[in-house]
Formats: sequence, structure tokens, C-alpha cells
Amino acid sequence: HQNLSVCSYDVIFASGPDELLSKFSRLGHRVLFSAEGFCWPDHRLASKYPQVHSGKRYLNSGGFMGFASDLSAIVQQWKYKDDDDDQLFYTRIYLDQNQRTKFNMTLDHRSRIFQNLNGAIDEVVLKFERAKVRLRNVAYDTLPVVIHGNG
Repeated sequence: HQNLSVCSYDVIFASGPDELLSKFSRLGHRVLFSAEGFCWPDHRLASKYPQVHSGKRYLNSGGFMGFASDLSAIVQQWKYKDDDDDQLFYTRIYLDQNQRTKFNMTLDHRSRIFQNLNGAIDEVVLKFERAKVRLRNVAYDTLPVVIHGNG
């Protein structure tokens, strides 16, 4: 089973579960986090991220999905207070090469599923087709499914 987690107050779904699951399965990874152009909340970790040839380099925990067993194993590592930063928690796991390999984890560098809008407004346009409107990422020529109005 796959699970999806998104921020609860600033997200729009641009399509349904069929497209979401199809795109996820084509990526070939077990855990996928959204990506953004800013290393937050600890910019000192920026140099520890793997190099990216195309797309956004840094993890954003406002949207992620994966197989339930993998996400459960990741979340069970939480040893912090409820109000500690979840993005920093997931970033530390992602930056650990052993964990990244163990969970077959990657970032959605080219916004195939997740589109974070903070710092990326100039990369997106609205695409009008007949009775529907979709957000298109013109930088990567993708139609993201989950639009995150972060920032």
C-alpha cells in the first residue's frame, strides 16, 4: 500500500489518485519527497545534499508519499517533541546515504507529482483545456498533481 502526506492547509490536488499513483509507480522509488530551491530550516546542510543535474535540490516535507511500511519505519525514528521541525527530521534521514538507500528514497526534483510554489512562481503557468485547468511547470514541462502554496 502507498500513503500520501501533505500539508493540510495550503495544498490543492490538481488531479485524482489514478494519475498520482501512476506517476509514483513510474518513478521507481519507494519514498518520494517534494523538492524546492531553498535549503530550509538549516541552510548549513545545503552542501550535504546530493548534486542534482536538473531540478530542485532540497527536501520539502510539505508533500511526500511512499509505501506504508517504509513511511512507518521512517516515522518511528521520531524522537523529538511534537513541536520540533518535521522538515529537519526528514532532511536528516534523507541526507543519511544508508537510509536513503535502505528506503529507496528520492526527491521530486522536476515537480512530476509535487509542485512547491515558494520561489517557483515564475516556473508555472495555468494551462486551460476545454472544461479543465491544470498548473504546468514550464521549467520542467510537467503537470504536477499536488500544488503546495508554501512560503
